[in-house]
Amino acid sequence: MANATLLNDKEYIENLRNISKLYITKKFDPAYDLCEKLIKNFEINNSENIFDKKEEEEMEEEYDEDFYSMKKKKEAKQQQQQQQEEKESIERSIIPSDLLQIYLKIIEQIKPEIDCWNTLNKYYKNVNEIPSKILTTCSLIEVKKGHLEASKKNLKKWLQEIPNEEKEKIREKQQPSFRYYEMLIEIYILHILAPLGEYNSSIDFLEGNDYLTMNRKKLICDKVIAMETMKEKEKQKAKNAKTEKVSSNKNLFSSDFPESTTSTLPDDNSNNTNRETGVKKQKQKRVNNKHQNKYDVGNAVIDGSYDPFWKIVSKFLVDKAPLLFIIILFIVIKKNPEIIRGTIIEKILKKFYETLMLIININ
Repeated sequence: MANATLLNDKEYIENLRNISKLYITKKFDPAYDLCEKLIKNFEINNSENIFDKKEEEEMEEEYDEDFYSMKKKKEAKQQQQQQQEEKESIERSIIPSDLLQIYLKIIEQIKPEIDCWNTLNKYYKNVNEIPSKILTTCSLIEVKKGHLEASKKNLKKWLQEIPNEEKEKIREKQQPSFRYYEMLIEIYILHILAPLGEYNSSIDFLEGNDYLTMNRKKLICDKVIAMETMKEKEKQKAKNAKTEKVSSNKNLFSSDFPESTTSTLPDDNSNNTNRETGVKKQKQKRVNNKHQNKYDVGNAVIDGSYDPFWKIVSKFLVDKAPLLFIIILFIVIKKNPEIIRGTIIEKILKKFYETLMLIININ
C-alpha cells in the first residue's frame, strides 16, 4: 500500500524527525516550511465541506415494521461506500496522522487564524477517514479558540459516522484507539456541551454510550453536575449583586425630610447673640484667673470659676516635687546615715548639703 511504503521511507522518516526537533526547540517557521513541502502531495479538492455532507436518505427513529429492513439497507449501503472509499484511498495516499498532527500544532503557534477544521477538509474525503488522534488534536485547538459550536457539530458528525473497524477497536478497548476515543468524549462533553449550557444533553449522551466503562461515565457525569451547580451559584450571586445595587440606588434617592422645618430651623440672630455672650464669658473668666493666685484654694469650688481642689493640689505637688523629694531624701539620710556611709554618694551629698545650708543661712 502507498501509505505503508511512505511510512517506511527513510527520507520521510528523517524529515518527520527533523520537523519534530524544530517544533520541540520552538523553531516554528522552518518546521512549517518543511511540513508544507511534505504535505503538498496529500492535498485533495473537495467540492463541499466533508462536515457538511448529508446522507441521501435519512432514516426515521421509529420502531415500525420497516425499521429493521431500512436499517439493514442503510448498513449495506454504508459498507459499499466504505469499500469504495478504501479503494480510492489505496489509489491516493492518505496523509499520515503523525505528519498532520504536528502540522496542526505548528499552525496553532504561527498561524492561529487558520481554522483546523477547514484544514482537515483539504486532506480527507469523508469524516470517517479522519483518525481519532487527528480529531482529538484538532478539537482541542479549536476549543481553545472558543469555536464551540463548530466543534460540537463536527465532533457529533464524526461520532455518528465512526467506521466499523474503528468501532470494533473501541469496543475491544484496543489502544491507542480507545484512549483517543475517551479523550474525544471528555472534550465533547466537558469542554463543549457543558460550557454551552447543554447539561441534560451531556448526561443523555453518556447514558446512551455503549463503549465507556461505568466508572468513566460516573466520573464525567459528576463533573457535569459540578459545572452546572457552579454556574447556578454564579447566576444567583450576580442576581443578588444586582438586587443589592438597585436597593442602594433606592436608598440613595429616598428622602427623610421632617414634616415641619419651620420649628427646627435656628434663628440666625439668636445664634449670633449666644455666640457673642459665650465669647465674653470666656474672656472674663481668663481675666479673673489672671488676678487669682493659682494656688489659692479659697472659693475654688464655691463659685465654679476655678479648678477643683484636687487639681490645684496636684499642680502644687508637681511644681514643688523636686524640692520636696530632695528635702525628704536629706531627712532620711540624716536619720539613717548608714545607708550611704563609705560611698561616693555620701561625699557628694555632704558637699551639696553644706552648700544648701550656706545658701539658706545667707538668705
